[in-house]
Amino acid sequence: MTKLDASGTIAGLHALEVGPRADARQALGQGAAYAAEVARRTTTFKDGPNASLRKSIRRGVRGEWSMFVIAGGRGAQHALFVEGGTKAHDIRPKR
Repeated sequence: MTKLDASGTIAGLHALEVGPRADARQALGQGAAYAAEVARRTTTFKDGPNASLRKSIRRGVRGEWSMFVIAGGRGAQHALFVEGGTKAHDIRPKR
């Protein structure tokens, strides 16, 4: 009786399963990083003197196949208003 060593074949099949999956996840991550960089460079909005809004733009991971780009947080609480706008209102000086 002849014995066959299939360990190489099994490893090769495993690589086929893991390789494209890892490549797809890497491409997704690169796409999110690129989107964040484009958002930081945009001229659609005017940032303040310390560029807090631009500095707050980053990508995040929500799950294995879910990545996103977000802005705001500590020091840039106004991000939501820049993105979504505000209704008409009076702006008065503090002093």
